[in-house]
Amino acid sequence: MDDINLVSVLICINRVDHFFIRAIDSINQQTYQNHEIVLVGNTLSDSDKNTVSELSAKNPKIRLYLTEIKYLTFSLNLGLHHCKGDLIIRMDADDIAYPERIEKQVNFMKLNSDISVCGTCYYLIDENDCVLTEKLVNLQNSDIRRSMYWKNPMCHPTVIFRKNVVERFGGYMGGLYAEDYDLWNRMLHDNAVLFANIPDKLLGYRVNSTGQARRSKLAYAGMAATQLRAFVVTGNFMWLISSVVSSIKRLIFAND
Repeated sequence: MDDINLVSVLICINRVDHFFIRAIDSINQQTYQNHEIVLVGNTLSDSDKNTVSELSAKNPKIRLYLTEIKYLTFSLNLGLHHCKGDLIIRMDADDIAYPERIEKQVNFMKLNSDISVCGTCYYLIDENDCVLTEKLVNLQNSDIRRSMYWKNPMCHPTVIFRKNVVERFGGYMGGLYAEDYDLWNRMLHDNAVLFANIPDKLLGYRVNSTGQARRSKLAYAGMAATQLRAFVVTGNFMWLISSVVSSIKRLIFAND
């Protein structure tokens, strides 16, 4: 592969199922083909290790890394370390990237050299890939920054980001299910970092497997902790208020 304009697609898995195979197929079918797939498998069963090893042997774009260390944060950093591309596409192992996703996001980043992180609008899909609804997100940096107090305005599996910028902030550090919000929040405090979302819906976001984790006690705890840290660092009372709100949401909405 040509290193010029090489894009790294970072995918982390802890099991192999038909959703994962569908996700890989969707990357293989992209209109932008100068990409590698950095695949990190954590705590896989022997059977799953054999499956992904065979898959990577057949597909020269896949570079496989296995670890026995649990959880997504470590896997993301391990994969990020091994990504060769200057631009990193994030992708979850159960979602679908629509054919023009990489091409459109790469073109956007080329045209907007000041943008560090770019996400997209997306569709929520069911287990049969059928669209349930569309999700529209804030597009402009100023709106994204304002909404960060109350929610995560950058849907993690839709983003493309500049590797050197994320490395400068130390990569992923957040707790379970809030590693992306923690990263965006640390980047947020540097005004030179600009965020954007593009209006195209370029991802099918699988709701059945991610919704439970994102409504867990640990997810709310991670978000509240990030907001509280931002208050301590900045002295901005909006972060203290948002941390309290996240804690209240944990009491009302947490599913475990």
